[in-house]
Amino acid sequence: EEPAGDAFKLNHPESLMFINNCNVILRAVMEKCGDDDDCISTSEAAELAAALGEKDINNLPLPGQVDFINGGPPCQGFSGMNRFNQSTWSKVQCEMILAFLSFADYFRPKFFLLENVRNFVSFNKGQTFRLTLASLL
Repeated sequence: EEPAGDAFKLNHPESLMFINNCNVILRAVMEKCGDDDDCISTSEAAELAAALGEKDINNLPLPGQVDFINGGPPCQGFSGMNRFNQSTWSKVQCEMILAFLSFADYFRPKFFLLENVRNFVSFNKGQTFRLTLASLL
C-alpha cells in the first residue's frame, strides 16, 4: 500500500522501493530478462508492465541480485477468525501465495521469509502448506 511504501522510503532512503501490483513487477522483470514466454499473467498485468517507465524498468533487480524476500501474503482466507473464508474474495486472497512463491522461484534469493497466520498450516487439510514447502525445496 502506498502509505506504507512511502513511510519505508522515508526511513530507508538508500533502498529501492516499488509500490505496484506484484504480478506487474514480476511480469516486467521477466520481460526485461527475456523470459516473458515463461510468464503466465493476466492481460491486465502484461499491459501495466508494458506501461512502466524506463527508469522503473532499469531499476528492476535481476535474478541473482536479490538476497532477501520477505512478505506476508494476505491471510484473511486462511484465518480461523474469518467466518467467510469460502467467499470468492477470500479465495482470491488465498491465491496470492502463488504470486509470492513465484518471486522466490524466479529470483532464488539467499533468504526467504513468509509470514502468515497459524491456520495456514492446517488450511485445506494442509494442502496449501505442503504445496508451499514443495515449491521452496
